[in-house]
Amino acid sequence: MVKDLITDTMKKNLIITFITTLLLCLISCGEVLEDVSFGVTPDSGNVYEAGKEVYFNFSGNPDYIVTGTVEQAWLREVSATELATSMRATYRLAPRNGRVVKETLNSSQNRSGIPSGGAAEEIMLNSMRELVQPMARKIKAIVDGK
Repeated sequence: MVKDLITDTMKKNLIITFITTLLLCLISCGEVLEDVSFGVTPDSGNVYEAGKEVYFNFSGNPDYIVTGTVEQAWLREVSATELATSMRATYRLAPRNGRVVKETLNSSQNRSGIPSGGAAEEIMLNSMRELVQPMARKIKAIVDGK
């Protein structure tokens, strides 16, 4: 019997982890050449519920704005000893002047082993890494003009 194990709280945590990991990857990609004045604040009209859009207010003069959406995050217990994940995320890279780049990436994994308390979290984090690392490399290549 296939059983869906992911909760709304886990989805919110995955989205926060996804955005944080993506930003950390981008921050570590190179040197800061100039100070940038940039701010992001949540819109006061937001309603924070699963499946609802969240709006932000941007201020300042960044060269690029990167946004991302985790569109799918599934964790299934295939059997007592096997877990499977499937994730899909889309990122958008918006330069100050130019065309917005949008790409969707997918990741899936199956893992068999002795059941443990951290197995579900570990396979979800590994799937997230499989999404974020190539995403960060692609964004860096675009920003660097390669």
